[in-house]
Amino acid sequence: MQEADLNKNIVVLLEEAGKAHRTEFKTEFIEDPEWSLWFSEHMKDKLEVILNRHYTIGELVYLLTSAEKTHKKSYPEKDWLSYCADYLIQKR
Repeated sequence: MQEADLNKNIVVLLEEAGKAHRTEFKTEFIEDPEWSLWFSEHMKDKLEVILNRHYTIGELVYLLTSAEKTHKKSYPEKDWLSYCADYLIQKR
C-alpha cells in the first residue's frame, strides 16, 4: 500500500476513534489526559492491519503522545490527523 493510501486509512481510523471517544464521554469537547490510552485501545487491531505491524498498547500510547507533542511544538499549522498518520507511518 502506498503511503498516501496508508495516510488516508489512518486518518479515517483516527476520525472514527475521535467520534467514538466523544460518544463514549457524551461531549464534544473534553480534556482527557488519558486520550492516548483510550485511542490506543480503540484502534490497535485495525492499525496493526493497516501498517502490517504488531503494537503493544504502551507503544501506541507513546507514539500518539509523541506525535501530539511534536505536532504542537514544531508543526502546529499542519492538520493534526494527517500529521499523526504520517508520524505513525514513519515510526512503523
